[in-house]
Amino acid sequence: MAYAALADMLAKYGNAELIAATTDLDTPLDTIDQGKVQAALDQASSRMDSYLRRRYVVPVASPPPVLVQYCCAVARYLLHSGGNSNPSDQMRADYKDAIAWLKDINNEHATLDGAIPANTTEEFARIQTRPAGFRPGRLY
Repeated sequence: MAYAALADMLAKYGNAELIAATTDLDTPLDTIDQGKVQAALDQASSRMDSYLRRRYVVPVASPPPVLVQYCCAVARYLLHSGGNSNPSDQMRADYKDAIAWLKDINNEHATLDGAIPANTTEEFARIQTRPAGFRPGRLY
């Protein structure tokens, strides 16, 4: 589940930018490749979950506007990375801001209001940090 949708990207960055970011030789010059946008949104959301899961149940059920905003920023950066385009300085700055905020969430310097906290009880933590080489059913 992506934290943002094509409509969010269109509202934030406009039709022309998404056409430019997703058009290649096989795509008509006036069409957004919705598959590419969705793939970038999915990848951005997955990347965000890697930071959020330490503190919250993911995917976050009702993403607040800040999560949508940063998902769009990360997806925009990913769309412009590689292929025939390069991210602008502003895109890089927005991406770095998003990652810095996610690191703050991960390190408990910021919170995500309304999100369900992850189970951080001692029993859960013990299960999550199994010894290297752990094999289910093996007695230690």
